[in-house]
Amino acid sequence: MAGYQVIFYPEYELESENTDHDPVRKKLRKIGRKHRKKHDRLVEVIKSIQNEETGLARYEEYLKQEIVKPLPHSCSNSKNISLFEFRVPKVSISGVIRVYFCLSKKIKNKLVILDVEYKTITASKTATACERREEYWRIYDKPR
Repeated sequence: MAGYQVIFYPEYELESENTDHDPVRKKLRKIGRKHRKKHDRLVEVIKSIQNEETGLARYEEYLKQEIVKPLPHSCSNSKNISLFEFRVPKVSISGVIRVYFCLSKKIKNKLVILDVEYKTITASKTATACERREEYWRIYDKPR
């Protein structure tokens, strides 16, 4: 078993302290200030899929529980499911943190967080995540 390597778009490691030019973590911190418990739960979910021994199995469990969901029609130019989301909590009247991500095409078990939003009853905003996914695959998705 192994876990996922989780990075923030464009190419920031999860533990990196360099957040000056990190649009996704800035948004996530802003959401976290208003919704601390949901933010903390999201961090637990992300850390659990990074676990070397249980990460891949946890990811599969989250798919079954619909905490992780594929978004099949979110990017119009995509033939395959290539955009996913974490939903924390899965459902809530007061709102849900949605984290949009893709998986690397070239590096096994690498997950790239592309965008985040706090969603209430409004439609999901996946356009930014779709653009970032294409850019990530084109520019950054290379084995080291």
